Amino acid sequence: MKGSASKFKPFVSNRISEIQGNTDPMPWRHCSGKQNPADLLTRGLSSKELINSEKWWHGPAWLKDSENIWPELEGFESMDSETVELKRKDIVKGPLAAEELSNAEIFWVKVTQNDFYTSEITCLKSSKTLQKDSKLCFNPFLDDNRALRVTGRLGKTTHLSANEKHPIILPCKSRLTELLIWESHKRVFHSGVSHTLVQVREKYWILKARQTIKSLPKKCITC
Repeated sequence: MKGSASKFKPFVSNRISEIQGNTDPMPWRHCSGKQNPADLLTRGLSSKELINSEKWWHGPAWLKDSENIWPELEGFESMDSETVELKRKDIVKGPLAAEELSNAEIFWVKVTQNDFYTSEITCLKSSKTLQKDSKLCFNPFLDDNRALRVTGRLGKTTHLSANEKHPIILPCKSRLTELLIWESHKRVFHSGVSHTLVQVREKYWILKARQTIKSLPKKCITC
C-alpha cells in the first residue's frame, strides 16, 4: 500500500491508486489474519457463528487499548524487504516439484505443532516425560524432521505405510488441519465422514477428527 501501484496488474493497480489518492498510507498498520475480522468470511463461517462473533462486530480486542501498547510484528519491515529481494532474484516458473511440496507441507506442519504443542515438543527434545495434563496421551515422538508423530499400536504391522503406522499429529482447530481435511474430503469425492476420516488417517492423526469432519457438510457447497 505504501509502494508504487504501477507494478501491479490494472485491476489491483487502479484500486491501490484510488486508496492512495484518498488516504495517507503512512499510519496504516498490519493486522494478522487470525485477528483480522475481514478474514472471517473467507474461512467458511456459518451465519450463526458470524452473528455471535465478537471479533466481527467489534474488531480485535487490542484496538480498545492505547496505541502505544498495540502488538507489533517484530522484524516485519526487514522481513518484508528481504522477501521482496528474494522474489527479484529467485523467480522460479513452472509447476512445483514433489520435493518442494513435501518440504512446504513439513514446514507448515511444524509451525502448527509448535503453536499448539510447544511444551510437549520441548519435553521430547529433552527426553523428558510429558506433563500429565498433556492432550497427547499416545506416546508421541519426534521424527527425523522434528515433527510430532504417533507411536501407536500399529508400528509392527507390515502391510501399512510408514505414515499409516505413525501418522503426523495435528490439533483439531488450526487452519492447516482445516485445509488438509478439505483436501481429503475432495479426494474421496465428497463422500461421508467415515470415508473422509479414513483418507485423513492415511497420513495424519487429528485430535477429535471425526467431530471436526462432521462440520464439513455445513460448509461444503457441493455437499
